Amino acid sequence: MREAPIDITTYEIAKALESCFGIVTTELTFLPLGDDSASSAFRAETVMGTSYFVKLRSHQGFRIASLAVPHLLQTECVSHVLTPMATVKHELWVNLDRYALTVYPFIESRPAYEVGLSELQWFSLGKTVRHIHHVNHKNIPDMLTEVFVPSRNDLVPVIEAILRQITEPAATKPAYEIDHPTKEQRNLAIFWQAHRDVIAQLVRRTNNLARALRTARDMPADFLPDANRPVLCHADLHTWNIVVDHAGEMWIVDWDETIMAPKERDLMFFIRGIGRNLVTPRETECFLQGYGDCEIDQTALSYYRHAWAIQDLAAYAERVALLPELSTSAQVDALNSIISMFEPDNIVDIALSSQE
Repeated sequence: MREAPIDITTYEIAKALESCFGIVTTELTFLPLGDDSASSAFRAETVMGTSYFVKLRSHQGFRIASLAVPHLLQTECVSHVLTPMATVKHELWVNLDRYALTVYPFIESRPAYEVGLSELQWFSLGKTVRHIHHVNHKNIPDMLTEVFVPSRNDLVPVIEAILRQITEPAATKPAYEIDHPTKEQRNLAIFWQAHRDVIAQLVRRTNNLARALRTARDMPADFLPDANRPVLCHADLHTWNIVVDHAGEMWIVDWDETIMAPKERDLMFFIRGIGRNLVTPRETECFLQGYGDCEIDQTALSYYRHAWAIQDLAAYAERVALLPELSTSAQVDALNSIISMFEPDNIVDIALSSQE
């Protein structure tokens, strides 16, 4: 989240850190990081001079698996995984009002997207992802399994109906009406109308690919190729969630979306990626050399690209059209993100140019 939460104070957070983690803070600073409206991050400074990364996540989107998975990977000696710290009662999180509070060591680092990775680091990252995919995933609490139902897919026609009342006043009124559209809502409505055919194609292809993969999933296990069997996936493994510290060590962070899914759920981020300039062909080559021999399911790869585009489109449009409590700057950021998605070589282009 780019803006500090308004329903909880730093004093309450500091008290929880002291009573549950034994961390006495001298300063607690909000960090405007990430693009997840359900999470907030803080840097905690202590009397001992140690820094911690503190994360609040709304219970609505919190899953135990997001903490249990990196903890498991640590026990399995998987490299480059940042794990949560335990409380004084040996728990991985505590409840704080409507939030789950977790703590990590604070690492002075920058996202791999900003600093770049060497060919050796890409190779090492490939080996790490392969290791993650082969970890025994049994008995992970609260673990989801891929069902090939695109996230927020049903929200797209709702948003379109809401925006249409701005550009087509005579259209049938949706359940939710915008009486006095903001500048950002009007601009989104105009942009959406101009790209309506592309959005419709994106939705259609996403649904077609989802149906094909659901059909394949329903095959008896004995007939399901090994290449299509679900593995433990991070599921949000772009280079903003890989950070590099001052010593050049890589760390994989943010396991909120972890899921059992085909390996392409993660490989999508390294085979052409989800946006312009995120991964080069040479970087893909180095990553796959580290990952090792594997058969790529092009249908699954294409589905995940389409589903990612739909998910982001609906999420950003929701912030503009359905969340009037957000600040103007937050709505402007969301609108700009949508516009960027449709630029050449970004996610919509990547999805529609891949195999259906």
